[in-house]
Amino acid sequence: MRLLGLLVAFSMTFAISSLMSASNVTTPAFAVASLKLSDPGRRQRTVANGSLVIRRESLLNLIVWSSDVDRFRVIGPDWIHFAYYDVNAKADGRASEQEIKVMLKELLADRLDLTSHLETRRVLVVAMAVAKSG
Repeated sequence: MRLLGLLVAFSMTFAISSLMSASNVTTPAFAVASLKLSDPGRRQRTVANGSLVIRRESLLNLIVWSSDVDRFRVIGPDWIHFAYYDVNAKADGRASEQEIKVMLKELLADRLDLTSHLETRRVLVVAMAVAKSG
């Protein structure tokens, strides 16, 4: 079996910064929300009828879920892997899962002073393929 060589590809990366940025755009927000530090353990996530309940989830996973990005694309300080949170939030009325994700992202920005940006980075990619001869 022959393997193809290494390829260099471009990847969009979601980077986390702890700097607050000013924004004139109004984004939806939860009517009431609680964000508390937690201990690691069995995780739980429930989204129903405009409410969100998350238990024992790492900040990294909260960012990944709320931003719809792959985990490996998030770059930030090491502590985002080890800081666990409980979230209990309710929107005014019904809200779709996508709207809940936007509200969670806004909650993280507001309570933890997190901001994000997209950037292009070079990453090394290994591409493997089976040769025609098998």
